[in-house]
Amino acid sequence: MKKLSVIVPIYNAESYLQNCLDTIVNQTYQNKEIILVDDGSKDSSSKICDDYCVKYSFVKCIHKKNEGVMAARNDGIDVATGDYIALSDADDALDLDMYEILIKFIEETGSDVAACSFQSEYKKKFSVIHSHKETPPVTIYQNKKDSLTAILQKPQEDCLAGFVWNKVFTRKAVGTVRFRSDVAITDDLMFTWDTFSENVNRACFINLPMYHYRYLFSSITKNSSIITQIKALNAWNNIIRDCKENNLTGCYQYLGESFIVWNLKICEKMIFWEKPNMESYLLAKNNIEKYRTYIPLLANRHKKLAKATLISWKQYRKTAIFYYEEKKMYMKLKNI
Repeated sequence: MKKLSVIVPIYNAESYLQNCLDTIVNQTYQNKEIILVDDGSKDSSSKICDDYCVKYSFVKCIHKKNEGVMAARNDGIDVATGDYIALSDADDALDLDMYEILIKFIEETGSDVAACSFQSEYKKKFSVIHSHKETPPVTIYQNKKDSLTAILQKPQEDCLAGFVWNKVFTRKAVGTVRFRSDVAITDDLMFTWDTFSENVNRACFINLPMYHYRYLFSSITKNSSIITQIKALNAWNNIIRDCKENNLTGCYQYLGESFIVWNLKICEKMIFWEKPNMESYLLAKNNIEKYRTYIPLLANRHKKLAKATLISWKQYRKTAIFYYEEKKMYMKLKNI
């Protein structure tokens, strides 16, 4: 049995960490090492990590100064000894046979990467499935072009997607690829894109929602700065360039829509400011203008926000505040 390395970057995750780690240490795939990268946590996460290291011989822990999730993941990859690499977030949870199923299909299909579907969990407590008896539907992507195109599809829950946590990578697939320092927030997508571009010839997707993504307002995606949001555009610009160079026309619609949405996030950071940063607003407005042909394809909320952005900051702000209050009420009902 080949060895699996599971890397978990951790920063101030005490509220959910034990739930996450229990679903990883109890995975049915037996030959594994779990590498906990404590990224300078200031809460009890460090102690929780040490407790698991004492309890389980296959759990290792790296304690380091805070450098961010990308550096933490890279540190974990650098010390991993497994034939397979998996990455989990510290506040999520996994069905207990997730890795066994993903590795089974890597080996049966000769794939370099296997991915599963996932569930976004809004409640504070949720349970995972201990085992799956059914035979899941599997899609095999036979070449690099099809695999790359499959990353950029919708809905994200039911395709390969750009996330790293719903996947198992072979050592060959990861190779020398590491998380980039020139991107932010979209680092998952950029890492996945880089591995698929450089090292993946075949991939498979198992349509079982075995990963449980915990939706938290406190995450970096929801609470990042404008500078970080602008830095996130680097990934989209890199991928758009690659798609044009390689004529991946099947990706154009997803990229156009996503690029607009990420530019709207830049504007969203300023809606309660007394004075907006007009340079950032104009950057977003100009980027949306370049892809305005995709505006009619957006979801209704994003469609109205994009149109308002092209009119004026005042019109955008009025529209954005309306949708912000609506979303806040929705999340309250979801029990966040």
